Amino acid sequence: MGTYTHEVRRLLGYLISRSGFAEISARYYLGSFGRGGGHPWEISAHELPDNKVIVHYPLNRVRTFYCDVSDPAEPCLGGPGDFGTMTKNLPGDDWFLIEPNGTRYHFRASSGLLDYVEDLNGNRAPQRWSLSLGAIPATITLTV
Repeated sequence: MGTYTHEVRRLLGYLISRSGFAEISARYYLGSFGRGGGHPWEISAHELPDNKVIVHYPLNRVRTFYCDVSDPAEPCLGGPGDFGTMTKNLPGDDWFLIEPNGTRYHFRASSGLLDYVEDLNGNRAPQRWSLSLGAIPATITLTV
């Protein structure tokens, strides 16, 4: 039948091994600062010639938005189950990803990089891009 136990260490070890997360590489993304979560500077958006906009996230997660060719002013819609929309700012050709909760992600047209995140109340968290990190030598490469 099995042995009943109330030892937390053994129970936690069993649950982790059964869920497939026994290895660190399965639980965490290898990013800029080692293993952990993603960072805002690792999010980018790119427009494809076939009327799609692709948003790249850490962990190689990709969201695809489909645009209507007949009406460029209409927002681009996500795939099944994705309720976010992409809207093009026509004077500057920048992109806005608008989530159902009202959060807006602004992407630069020139590079596709995330420029700022704005909540429903208008509070902005800007993302500043710099090639100089002070005394730390750094190389920033943008792959499009």
